[in-house]
Amino acid sequence: MATKRKRGIILPKTTAFISYAHADRKYGAQAKNVLAEIGIEAFLAHDDLHVSDEWRARIIEELRRCDLFVPLLSEDLDRKSVV
Repeated sequence: MATKRKRGIILPKTTAFISYAHADRKYGAQAKNVLAEIGIEAFLAHDDLHVSDEWRARIIEELRRCDLFVPLLSEDLDRKSVV
């Protein structure tokens, strides 16, 4: 897919996957907003997963298709066994 930028230039859309601890979801939302401001579409589980989604398959799909992996490192993430 492509996205339109200033002056009519067409650039490929860049996507990101934000990995974070549940306790840090507000920082994930902040990161998603900053990325959106520079034209990067980010996947954030608590925003983009729906109750009916097969969440594990969706997360794997999003990881495979992303251009950028953005881990939010914190003490809370350190306590998790999976990034």
